[in-house]
Amino acid sequence: MKRMRTTIFTLLASAAICHAQTFNISGMVKDSAGNGMEGATVRLGKAERSTATGPDGSFTLSGTSIGVGRRDNHPGIDNDGSFTMKNNTFFFNGAEPAKIRVRVFDCKGSLLTSCRKDISKGDFSIMLSHSAKGIHFYHLSAHHNEHTFKRVMGAPPELRRASSTRSNRAPSGEASAAAQVDDALLFTKEGYRLSRLTVTNPDTSGITITMMRFETGTVTDIDGNEYRTARYGNQEWTVENLRTTKYNDGTDIPLVNDSAAWSELTTPAYCFFEYTTDTAEQRRWGAFYNWDAVNTGKLAPAGWHVSTDEDWDTLQDYLITSGYNYDGTTSENMIAKSMAVKTGWLESSDPGAIGNDLLKNNYSGFSGLANGYCDYAGLTYYRNWYAFWWTATRQDLSFVKIRGISYHGNDLKSAAFTKVYGLSVRLVRD
Repeated sequence: MKRMRTTIFTLLASAAICHAQTFNISGMVKDSAGNGMEGATVRLGKAERSTATGPDGSFTLSGTSIGVGRRDNHPGIDNDGSFTMKNNTFFFNGAEPAKIRVRVFDCKGSLLTSCRKDISKGDFSIMLSHSAKGIHFYHLSAHHNEHTFKRVMGAPPELRRASSTRSNRAPSGEASAAAQVDDALLFTKEGYRLSRLTVTNPDTSGITITMMRFETGTVTDIDGNEYRTARYGNQEWTVENLRTTKYNDGTDIPLVNDSAAWSELTTPAYCFFEYTTDTAEQRRWGAFYNWDAVNTGKLAPAGWHVSTDEDWDTLQDYLITSGYNYDGTTSENMIAKSMAVKTGWLESSDPGAIGNDLLKNNYSGFSGLANGYCDYAGLTYYRNWYAFWWTATRQDLSFVKIRGISYHGNDLKSAAFTKVYGLSVRLVRD
């Protein structure tokens, strides 16, 4: 059999490791009127298993997920690499570069700590910050390979031995741990808010979920361009890129139509990707504004403003805590996939990346477009790679805070660009 090239990490320490666990989950998805909702996507976030509801709104989701069990190490196990664990540090030896993610949970399923690291070939280590006593479950992923195992921290030797020995009856402090999954069901459909349900029982039926429509609206700029809007918590955002050619007082924003002119700018201006004059392209992708135009404070219609860094922080927190991470978790920042449109992005094999299965994108309705940017020399780059948006917040005299997402990433990124760049703009209601 052909060996997989992906780095496989095999547990060498004396601990419990993962085994496949079957799950069979079923129920009904309804709209606010109580009618069955056809075509809603039902997905187990971490297990990455999904199905769609039938004409009556019913669904059945079955398959396998990572469970917690025990298997003794055996010298004959086939492996391309290895890891060991001593105290709170993982030691790796990889045959190939790998993206490592380690998460630690308590016996109730609460996340204690999490870390990520890109490692190269050879020997590397990851030290975890968590060291409290108790029963801990470790979930380690490297590329598409996953391991879950259990350790008892701060216990006497006899308890450690007991915890790693299978029996038909689990100790009371970890009852049914081996029969549980640690995942979340995500219910999504275009135009509707995500519904999230934590799942621990792998054999669950009778679930009923009511999905609510996004609170949406429109706002019109001084040119007469109408933009769709969506509400996230206490915020209302435009979910299209700005394309106004005038300030809100009716004066024209200077349009630049070539790179040489852009590179010499010291005043407000806007342009379009590759300086296109195609009105359909301009409408779809929106305009690039330099930050001098943003800094006038006159781009947005009355009652609205260009999004600030604080606005983005609020949006990011809302999406994370509401379950919009690609795997349904409610900590860390893995919301990019939920914010990106379903088309126009390069493909990626990285789990949770925007470019990995585009049809699963945009369940927040934010509709982020891979528009790229215009650089300081007036050259437009990276369409299909990145989406970047100005904030109205300076970092210092030369740099301005920006937000962005990328085809190969799963997070909403924060950075700073010089004000001579041309970026997209999103608005927030005052």
